[in-house]
Amino acid sequence: MRCVLTALFALLLPSAALPAPPDSATPYAALYQVILPARALASSARLKAVPRIESKLDGIPPERIRLTIHARAGDIHVPVARDGAIDFPLRDDLLAENPPVETNQPKGSLSLSTTVELRLADATEIPARELEAALAEADRFLARQPLEGGQTKVRGVEFVFAHGAGGVTVRGSTERLLVPDASGRVVLMRNHELADGDALVAFATRPVQALPYLGR
Repeated sequence: MRCVLTALFALLLPSAALPAPPDSATPYAALYQVILPARALASSARLKAVPRIESKLDGIPPERIRLTIHARAGDIHVPVARDGAIDFPLRDDLLAENPPVETNQPKGSLSLSTTVELRLADATEIPARELEAALAEADRFLARQPLEGGQTKVRGVEFVFAHGAGGVTVRGSTERLLVPDASGRVVLMRNHELADGDALVAFATRPVQALPYLGR
């Protein structure tokens, strides 16, 4: 069964469109725990964890979402990118203080997730063994996570291309082309090709994301 690692963790945020009493705000520690994988993978050369926030309401783009940490030293405004990626500060002093975090969106309308992705070299062709090494590290990382629905395994890598463009060519003992689907996604399963030390994975255009592809 297809299972892409795009929502390891989820948390709903409360309303903060107007000033709210402390008991209606989300504690910093709750968000910290959701985004903690970003800190755990900060030193990894092969993987990264990207926190993202999105609205469950139609017509609310991520850039309209505002998050504010009301720390004792002053408010901290958390940047939200157009794709929902957030630069949430993971700091021990804030964790100890545990200030309230408010948002400008209606109560229960936001979802926060952390996506584990592969770090890709800035190139249109990479050795297959580098992909396999990254997927092996993802295996080890997932083994330490309490995933909802039970443990899964990394079965391959899913490349996401912008606007449906691009494609993946695997060049080893044979050559094959993988064409993106209508959403611009290509799944390359783990097999002997990725373990082949001489195989290459080439892109027509660089993918915007590379995600571990999960399955039982």
